[in-house]
Amino acid sequence: MQTVYEQLIERGKSLGLAEGKSLGKASLLLRQLGLRFGSVPDAFVSRLETATPEQLDQWGERILVASCLDEILSP
Repeated sequence: MQTVYEQLIERGKSLGLAEGKSLGKASLLLRQLGLRFGSVPDAFVSRLETATPEQLDQWGERILVASCLDEILSP
């Protein structure tokens, strides 16, 4: 049986891991966008930084077929 302290440590690790994964996805997508379309406007960078993991996955798939930057981040 875990103590409350151990449970909090485990929860913190899980949250940190999830946040790290999202930051990694956003970073990769930003690099891909830059390679594909050139400079990425600050507004797009801000959206990447605040996106959910699901949004990042969806945008990562769209980059394969999009002809412009707006097609990737559109709803």
